[in-house]
Amino acid sequence: MDECSFHPPSFRWVWAPSQRPEPGGMEETVLTDPFDYAAEDRLIDAWQRTIANMPPVPFATETPEQLGRRTVVLETTLGNITIGFDAQQAPEHVRNFLQLAQAGVLDGTPFHRVVRGFVVQAGSVAHRSAPLTEKQQKFVRNLQPEFNDTKHVKGIVSMARGDDPASASTSFFIVTADAPSLDGKYTVFGRVIDGLDVLDKIEATPVSGESPTTRIDLVKVRVVG
Repeated sequence: MDECSFHPPSFRWVWAPSQRPEPGGMEETVLTDPFDYAAEDRLIDAWQRTIANMPPVPFATETPEQLGRRTVVLETTLGNITIGFDAQQAPEHVRNFLQLAQAGVLDGTPFHRVVRGFVVQAGSVAHRSAPLTEKQQKFVRNLQPEFNDTKHVKGIVSMARGDDPASASTSFFIVTADAPSLDGKYTVFGRVIDGLDVLDKIEATPVSGESPTTRIDLVKVRVVG
């Protein structure tokens, strides 16, 4: 490089994933003058205002006690089921379920699996009646297990998963009879506190294998409290 020619480097501000605004917000900005402190101050001020105006993630800061005071109503095509939570045993599973419900991720998912005398299962986005929006997709994640001592008996709500214990995401099941084979292997996070008669109707629906012959939807999953 010619010693007599000096070009100051460009400085590029890039949003971190957790800080990047929604489309239509501030874009990536380039500072061509590294000594333009006024421009830097303006960028910092704009960043702070953008972060301040971003909506908070629902339930992100609630304590287990606060989470446990909430309930969720599953509005199904066969009636309503109300779920209460055990956030002391599984706080992150409760938080995740509330976030999924609030974002509408579970709306339009069916009870895609019915095994009489065992479980009914719903919440799989693979069976959802419509694709998730980009905003909804942000709430879908895998959870670390929170296995606990709660027994899988009728009315218990637990998260479904694959072979990996940390693969629980959106799909959940409600136990319809004592199922000790599930104890300590799946995370219990709630129980039915109203609507066991609706659970019985879902369990009694005609099936082909384990799939209901008539679709039973979660029309709306609504947070209460």
